[in-house]
Amino acid sequence: MSRGSFRLRCKGRAEEMQEVLSPKGTIFLFGGRQLGKSSLLRQAVEVFQKADPDRHIAVYIDLLKADIGHAEPPEGIWRVLLAELKRRGVIGANVSDRAAGVDVIADAVQQWIEAGPGRRVLVLADEADAFLTADAQAVYTGGGQSTFRTVKRLQRLMETTNRSFKVVFAGLHQVQRFNHLTNVVTAHGGPGILVGPLKPQAAVGLVEEPLAAVGLTFETPDLVWHILGVTNYQANLVQIFCDHLVAYMQQRAMPTSGCHAPITWDDVQAVANLERVRELIAERLRYTINLEDRYRVLTLLVALRSLEHGYAHASRPSELLEAAHEIWQEGFPLNSERQLTIFLDEMVGLGLLIRVPGEERAYAMRSPNVVNMLGTQNELQSELNDTEFDLPYDYNPRAARRSIGSPGGVQRMSPLTEGQFGDMLGHPTRTTLVPCTRALGDDHVERGLRLYGGGYGLDIIGVAPGDSLTDAITANSRRKSSRVLFVDLRGRDADEVREAAERLVKHTGGTPPDSDAAPGASRRYAVVLCSPDAAGEAVETGAGHVLPERWTVDSVRAWPESPFGSPQERRALMDSTGGWPGLVETAMHNVRSGMRQKEVLQGLRERLETPDAATAHLRAAGLTSADVSLLTSWAQFYSDEEYADGKAVMTPGDLAAAFLDKSGDDSLEAAEHLLKRLDGLAVLDPDKHGGVRLDPVTFRALKTIEPAQ
Repeated sequence: MSRGSFRLRCKGRAEEMQEVLSPKGTIFLFGGRQLGKSSLLRQAVEVFQKADPDRHIAVYIDLLKADIGHAEPPEGIWRVLLAELKRRGVIGANVSDRAAGVDVIADAVQQWIEAGPGRRVLVLADEADAFLTADAQAVYTGGGQSTFRTVKRLQRLMETTNRSFKVVFAGLHQVQRFNHLTNVVTAHGGPGILVGPLKPQAAVGLVEEPLAAVGLTFETPDLVWHILGVTNYQANLVQIFCDHLVAYMQQRAMPTSGCHAPITWDDVQAVANLERVRELIAERLRYTINLEDRYRVLTLLVALRSLEHGYAHASRPSELLEAAHEIWQEGFPLNSERQLTIFLDEMVGLGLLIRVPGEERAYAMRSPNVVNMLGTQNELQSELNDTEFDLPYDYNPRAARRSIGSPGGVQRMSPLTEGQFGDMLGHPTRTTLVPCTRALGDDHVERGLRLYGGGYGLDIIGVAPGDSLTDAITANSRRKSSRVLFVDLRGRDADEVREAAERLVKHTGGTPPDSDAAPGASRRYAVVLCSPDAAGEAVETGAGHVLPERWTVDSVRAWPESPFGSPQERRALMDSTGGWPGLVETAMHNVRSGMRQKEVLQGLRERLETPDAATAHLRAAGLTSADVSLLTSWAQFYSDEEYADGKAVMTPGDLAAAFLDKSGDDSLEAAEHLLKRLDGLAVLDPDKHGGVRLDPVTFRALKTIEPAQ
């Protein structure tokens, strides 16, 4: 986002900015998606440091990108703080990253603040939902249970410095929830601040001022209010609408007077009726609605009641609970009216609903235009009846993958899950094979391992394809720290991989098991990256075997703040990407960058419809020319429609009879061997009837190159 863009997003946020900057101000900032929280924090960094460059230090941390609360525990925030404060001169460079504990870091910050009058440190922790959820988990200590250990230690540092050190947590519904917990907010922590839809005066300025800068004015003031009604007073939606309004007006020829004609009612309506504008606004509104399926059900119910009884109609919690229970019993037990009221109040805070004044609690849609943007009455009713709703995702290390950075601007995720990394460290021989292809992300395995190992104090020693394994083992035997040899054997044959695995098992297996090792004793591990075809015989050495996998409809729920929230959206994502990591990462990036899901997924499908792209995918997936030739012949028997209907099932018998030109046991054995190879390459999906079929991307790639074959 450009500097000018985030300043526009922060327009009308003076009170919120003051709360963030003030030592006595709030420590919680919450609101729906795309309402300007991150923009506000980033501008706060700029404003805070400009006020006193020599004595003010502001640190912005994106907890989501740092994986803190997901792959990293909550206390990982101290590690990020240490690195940033060392870079800024608050903590000395001589402080060891590995040896510095929480108290060492906190004491160093306090000493810097006390060393000069007026010194302040402001930490702005964005995307804090998962962090707070993880920190809320009970930890058993000698004195009993302890929760929010990291938050409380940060707050203690605030108290001992008289809030010259201050942390602000910003996020979505979880931040709003934890803001209300008395054991999180100290007596002087202050109430949380809602970043919701803009106030009227600020919203009018956000419409009028940028348009005036390009020479556009309105024929009557009520047109501005109409735009604000359509956009729910949300800054990002106002920008979407006004961008398209400018493009619409600039299509006209400039009058001889040199000034644009005023914007009329017809102009505003024409833009409001553009399909792309309606879809973009509806999709952005749903970013917040889809935070939880319980929000989604309640929004649909309130919207339908407003269409049936008029937009002023308000619904009581008891009425909504009865209707919601009928739709989704697991999500809305009949004894949960108090919890449902909490959800409704959260939705008010997120800018979805309003609480109607009166003695009795009742709720209504914030704006009739929001209802219109969500769909017609039939569409909303069908969505309510036909959708599969999910309870909120609980962290699962077998699905969770950590972010390994954003090369080229696209967030990349580790090819291996947290559970798989744990399996590596827990394997009896401490040597593990990782058979991986380019399509599964072989280039990112080492980066993921380094990030994971760093959290356990492990040094990662890389052994490149051209390096001597003998020299690496000899040097590693002399080291005293715990370490992992990462041996890259991609391109080596099965015999070389087996020989290397035998030597490494002997090397790492020479250290005692963790349970018998003295505290602080050094440990040796080895990870061997190789091609799937070369891994088979090496397993016989006793080495562990960890297989990278594609994303699935279920596992992609572990993606932090995924814009593909519903089961239907996740199925559409898997159908277009096959769950292949690079394609999923591209889809996530493009949707988060403002593109519509439908456009993104269609674009990915079209990209693979070219022979060059299809061939590149098949090679990256590890398929040989012989594989491609045989599978292309097989794919020609099925249309795209038959594949979608589940008819393109692969069985050893069918493959043997049709393509292997043999009869009897030899043919069946060859077919079984082929399917085992394909499974090792991760190009097969289980079929609901118990068979297997090719993943959708590989199938379409074979169909694309079929004429050339």
